[in-house]
Amino acid sequence: MWMEEKEKITLLLDQLKGADGEKALDALAAIYYRPLKRYLSLIIKDERIALELLSDVFLAVWKNRDQILYPGSFNTYIYRIAKYKAIKFLSRDKIETVGFDSVPIELFDYVETISPEDAYISKENIHRINEAIETLPPQCKMAFKLVREDRMTYGDAAEVMGISIGTLNTYIYRAVKIIRTKLTE
Repeated sequence: MWMEEKEKITLLLDQLKGADGEKALDALAAIYYRPLKRYLSLIIKDERIALELLSDVFLAVWKNRDQILYPGSFNTYIYRIAKYKAIKFLSRDKIETVGFDSVPIELFDYVETISPEDAYISKENIHRINEAIETLPPQCKMAFKLVREDRMTYGDAAEVMGISIGTLNTYIYRAVKIIRTKLTE
C-alpha cells in the first residue's frame, strides 16, 4: 500500500507543476492533513495554531512547487517544512509547548474486524497498546510514531527529528521494549 501511495505522490507532484496544480495540492493535502496535523499538535499546544501552521505548510509547498526535484524525498520535505514552521512560531511567540505525552496517537486507526467479538477483542488490544504508547518518553514516542504510524524510513525520521539513525534506532528499541513490557503486565 505504501508503494502505491509513493507512486500517487510522485504523480501528484508532477501535476502540481502543471495546469492541474491546485487539484494536485488538494490531493496532497488529503494525504498529509491528518499526519501533519498530529505532528504539529505534538509540538504546538494550541490546535487552532497547529491548523494555521498546517495551512502555512501547504502554502509553502505551493510556492515552492517548481523546486521540488525528487518526489521520493517529499515526505521528509513536507515534515521538515512543518517542523520549521512550528519552530519559527515558537521562537517568535514564545508559546508554551506541549509534552508528547498529552497528545494521543491513533496508531491503529484503520483496523478492520470480522465479527463483533473480534471487534471487541481488537478494540481492547488497541486500547492497551495505545495506553502503552502514551507512557513512552517524548523522543521515543515521536520516533515510534514517525516510523511505525507515519511509515517513514529510519533515515527520513532521523532527519525530521534532527538526530542520527543510530539514535533513532535506540529510541525505537526503547519504545518497543517499553510497550512489550506494558503489554505483558
